[in-house]
Parts: sequence; C-alpha cells; structure tokens
Amino acid sequence: MNEYVSYDDLREYLGQDSGDADVILVKRFAEKASRQFDRWCLGRRFYPRTETRYYDHPKDATRLKVDDDLLAVTTFTTENGDTEITSGNYYLMCGGLYNLVPYDRLVLKTNSTQSHLAFSGTMQQANAVVGTWGYHEDWDNAWEDSQDTVENTTSISASGTSLTVNDADGADLYALTPRFKVLQLLKIEDEYLNVTAVNTTTNALTVVRGVNGTTAAAHVQDTAIYIYRPMPDIVQATLELAKYLYMHKDASDGDVTMFPEAGAVTVPQGVPITVKWAVEAYRRRVL
Repeated sequence: MNEYVSYDDLREYLGQDSGDADVILVKRFAEKASRQFDRWCLGRRFYPRTETRYYDHPKDATRLKVDDDLLAVTTFTTENGDTEITSGNYYLMCGGLYNLVPYDRLVLKTNSTQSHLAFSGTMQQANAVVGTWGYHEDWDNAWEDSQDTVENTTSISASGTSLTVNDADGADLYALTPRFKVLQLLKIEDEYLNVTAVNTTTNALTVVRGVNGTTAAAHVQDTAIYIYRPMPDIVQATLELAKYLYMHKDASDGDVTMFPEAGAVTVPQGVPITVKWAVEAYRRRVL
C-alpha cells in the first residue's frame, strides 16, 4: 500500500460520485501512480518505514554517509554491533546543513568520547542504523492528529483488524471531512497501520497491522490516532498522474526518454507537465 492519495480523494479528483466509482480500479490506479512516481524518482520513497540498514567501515571514520533518506534514528551502532553510539555523540546532517531533512549522514561530535567509528574482525557491515526512512521535508509535522482515538472496548489487541473510533467521517484537524479514508497510513503509538475500509455507520476502520517495518501491539482505549500526510507536492502530482493513467487506461501511448543523464527514465507522452516538474524536483540525484 503506502499510496500518496486516498481512494476518496482520487475518486473526487476523477469527478466520480460514490455510486459511480469502480472501487478496485480506483484503488489500483492510486497504487500504480504512487509506485510509478517512486520509480521516476529513482527509488525515492515518500512514505515512512522502519528499517535497519548496514554500512561498511568508511574511509572517514568520523562520519557515516547513508544510502537512503533518513528521518529519525532509533539506534546507531558501530564495531559490528558491539558499540552503540548514543544520540548525544553525533549530529544528523543533510550535506553540510544541520537543520534540513531528510538527513543523509551521521557526523560524530569532535568532543565526544565516541568520536570515531570502528570495526571488529571485518570492515563489512561494521555500522548499523535503525531508524525511520523516507522522504519528507517537514517530518516534524508529517503526522496529523486525527482528532480521534482508539475506542475499542478496553483496547484493540495486537491481532485485531477492526479499529473502532469516535467519528469515522467527522472533521479532521483542518475541519475537512471525512477524517478517515481508505488507503490512509495511520500511527498509533509506535505502530503503523493501513486503512482498507471505513464503516461510517459503526465507526469501524478495517486496518492492516504493523506495516512498514513496525510491530503490531495492543493499544488501550483513548489512545491518540495520527494520520500520515505526504508532502502536498507529492499528493498533487500523484493525483494528476493517477487521473492521467486512469483516463488513458485503454490507450497505448508511446514513451519518451526523460532525464537521460539519470539513466533510462521514461514517461509516457502526454503526462501532465506538473508531474514532470515534480519528478525533476524530487528525483534522487545519481552521483
């Protein structure tokens, strides 16, 4: 899943009434457009996920350059897992900047007791970063308070797939309705969940648990629920691309090469220019 547009938003963008929509087809094009945008951006992903990534011992033992967009660090270890470098001993940076996300390197503090990376036995995979990965330029505000909470009796278990809320089609933080939509990514405490269905009569969401590398866990009643908001540029580009793909689903457009310096990146003829602009702005730079 991890679509950048919800089913409801894409249906509305296509000008469909709820009774007109082909649910499966609309969902499929939301997914297709999201993953196509990722591919055109050379594998950059605009949704968060928890992963452990490993790195060889670097030539400059005072810094570690990572190979993906880093949003937050949970654990940073060196010396093949034998030594943890705590957060007070390094800076997160994007290039030479301290205040820009996502990050692309961890730089050890010169006055730290752990000022150098090390390896034990082998230089291979001597360093590991457990963290949240993905591209978002406003990560501090990426999770919006849904204005709703877990309302399952007592709690929702780690295996439960029906999440009860107070008001499934109520207003969100910005007074827009409905607050919960199919294809949304939610967060409850440390767990991520995907919404696959919304029942506004019973105020029940059908969810997939423990997605994007997180672990399903029990959540007690009244625990806050947060909604992931991709960057607006990504949402708009995905809406336009999904609409284009949907409207041309029976056509056979030729391909044209775009950004040949990045290597074999192509887009179909006629794709909206705003989508191309977004790809150019956010595609991963190959050095």
